Amino acid sequence: MTITTTPTRRRGGSGLLMAAPALLLFGLFGFVPLVGVAALGVARWDGLGSISWTGVTNWTSVLTDSATWQSLWLTVKVMVVSWLVQTPSTPRAAGCTSRRPTSTLNTPSGRRRSRARRRSS
Repeated sequence: MTITTTPTRRRGGSGLLMAAPALLLFGLFGFVPLVGVAALGVARWDGLGSISWTGVTNWTSVLTDSATWQSLWLTVKVMVVSWLVQTPSTPRAAGCTSRRPTSTLNTPSGRRRSRARRRSS
């Protein structure tokens, strides 16, 4: 006897419907602040008074400051050292935390052996 099935067609809207809350939250907490930061990056504002347009003056002053490049270089050095220390130690840490059976009774073959011992006695 042969059973044949017809393929069912899925509707494309269900995936978008499930992704909608995540996309909405990403837009609200990720994209909107990014636009705000970009707008403040080309403006002068003390946080209380009115906002004035400065254009790229803020960016040129930051990019020509030596403290910016020193802090970026320090960030790169810290990142490389962290990577060199953490990457080799990760497999060891994973091996220490892996769950191994504490006795052979917890494994399928151990259960079979224990049943066989009970039957033989």
